[in-house]
Amino acid sequence: MNIKNVSKKILVSLLIATTFVPFGLKINDAFQNSFPATFANQTSNVVNHKNVDFVCAYNGIYVEKNIYDQNPNTYNNKAISQVFECANKLVNDKTGLEYNLNLPIYIVDNESTTFLKKRDAAITYSKTDEQCIYIKNKYFFEKDTTTLAHEMVHALLCGMLKENYFDLPLWLNEGIATQADSQNHYGRDFSSKELNKLLKSDNYPENNDENLKYYLIHQRLIKLWIDDQGSSVIRKFINLINNGKNPVDAFSNLGGNKAINKLKNIAVN
Repeated sequence: MNIKNVSKKILVSLLIATTFVPFGLKINDAFQNSFPATFANQTSNVVNHKNVDFVCAYNGIYVEKNIYDQNPNTYNNKAISQVFECANKLVNDKTGLEYNLNLPIYIVDNESTTFLKKRDAAITYSKTDEQCIYIKNKYFFEKDTTTLAHEMVHALLCGMLKENYFDLPLWLNEGIATQADSQNHYGRDFSSKELNKLLKSDNYPENNDENLKYYLIHQRLIKLWIDDQGSSVIRKFINLINNGKNPVDAFSNLGGNKAINKLKNIAVN
């Protein structure tokens, strides 16, 4: 898929999917300007992106130069490719999708606030003229690669849903992306009261504990949906939306209400 062609079809100008530490992942509409990356010169593997130098360590994956220079061996082609391939496998295993986007991934300094807020782990940034993923160094190399995989799912949904992506409700967007996260990443259980308050909400809770429950509830909901319908349901869901179906109706038509009823049965009193 040519991401530039897809981008031209996007009617809404901005997406940011943000991973917050320690309590979840969010989509915000904060960035106002695009930050095109340009090569410093034709013979260099150094790319300047928003006045920050990055080293191209692997196809389409760039490491902030100041951390690359500290230990170049850490960012060798093999190490970077292994992380990317593991994340891609996780995306495929959990959602049935394959990450086939030509999308830049920028690995940034853990302490930098140029691209991410202090508590953020990663964001997926989308605009009509640019799309990319930013991820902090420690989360790129985390043992289970789930942060990267989560952002890759957001990017795939954006690309595959074309202009309809921005009509996708937040709870569905995050519910699908959190399939890449570890079990119990957001906790183990939730109450009926929390379920009634947070289920299918399109607003992130301000309370940190509720935010965790928000992700847990929708992670479990989509997991039940996929377990019942099979991982192919994600592609069917995408096809329905691309053919003009409302996302909530598409979810319901593909067994979503059955998954909701099952979810209610596992809530604790």
